[in-house]
Amino acid sequence: MKTKLFISALMVALLSGCATLPAGPSVMAWPGPGQAFEAFQQDDGVCRQWAEGQAGASPDEAANETLGTGMAVGAVAGAVCGLLAMVMQRFLICAATAFGGAFRVALAAACFVDGVDWQACFRNPELTPSMLASRWWVPVLMLGLGLCGLLVQLRSTESRRSKAE
Repeated sequence: MKTKLFISALMVALLSGCATLPAGPSVMAWPGPGQAFEAFQQDDGVCRQWAEGQAGASPDEAANETLGTGMAVGAVAGAVCGLLAMVMQRFLICAATAFGGAFRVALAAACFVDGVDWQACFRNPELTPSMLASRWWVPVLMLGLGLCGLLVQLRSTESRRSKAE
């Protein structure tokens, strides 16, 4: 429960760095019919002052504040991602090799069914999407083989760890 709460709080903190105040008006406005340009400029100034009062900061101040917040959130996100990569390194390597191998086997099976030389498929990557998209069983085979390969690798590395201890 605490982990879910921590992850939720972390996501809220990371996403809050993406929220910014606009740097200015986003809709083009022109003087009304029969209104003098000077009167329009005066109305524009009054509107900008009112908006700044409502937002609590000028657009320049908001941009500077957002930049600092964005840099801090980026630094924290980078540190968290680096830490997760270090912690999950074994799992990620096992998953990458298992699903990479499963992709090759599934693509070779699709080539075999089509009667296409599988080496030609691997040399011409532009053939791959059409072969994979036209068959429902290729992604299923890929997922199944990948999960089996992942389980085998995780079990074998776990058994090696327990023998070493």
